[in-house]
Order: sequence, then C-alpha cells, then structure tokens
Amino acid sequence: MRRIGVSTERGHTGNPDIDAIWRRIRELADAVSGSPLAGARLITEEEKAVRGSGLLFTSGVERSIPHGLGRRAKGFLEVYSNDVPTANHVGLRAVAHPKGKTSVDYVTVKPSADGTCYLLVF
Repeated sequence: MRRIGVSTERGHTGNPDIDAIWRRIRELADAVSGSPLAGARLITEEEKAVRGSGLLFTSGVERSIPHGLGRRAKGFLEVYSNDVPTANHVGLRAVAHPKGKTSVDYVTVKPSADGTCYLLVF
C-alpha cells in the first residue's frame, strides 16, 4: 500500500476522496477531544491492592484520592464493576479538599454508604 502524505499547510492531498476521509477523521478527532471524558482515568483499586478490586468506602468518611491526570480534575463518576460485589450504592459526593490538597492532584469525596466502586475521574 502506498503512503499518502497530507500537507499541514494545504490540508489536502489533491485526491477528493482521500481529502474527504481526512476531513472526516479531523472532525471525529475534534469531537472526541472536546468531550469532558477525553483523557479520563478509571481508578479501579486502592494503591498497592489487587488490580480491579475496587475502592473501599466507609459511610461518612471523607477521602482524598490521587487521580494522576496531570491536570486539574473537572469531575468524577462512581462506576460499578460486574466482578466486584458491593452491598450498597456508595453515593459519593464532592466535598472541600483538606488543606494542602487541590483538584490538580486529588478528588475529595464523601460516601453516603459503605461499599466498593471504581472512580472515573475526568
């Protein structure tokens, strides 16, 4: 198969079919990168725990969890795995960060029930 280069200055190859494909690829890439979930990270276990074992929460106990995004977190979702049983919906809500911790490195949450879940941070 012959490689076809795309000039970044002209933005086209000269072949209308190939140009249409590249235009659609750029549109799709722009749509995906504009999603709030672009670059999200799924945290599936406690530090140094068995992979995929989930994060354990105790009702009413606030926790600051390092997210590792390399940027300020916009938000989070609690996610449940088919393979990690939990007795309750954990019911996480965002709370104020303790002194010295910010959303650049952490999400700070307070659960309304005991349970185990994953955390999708975006």
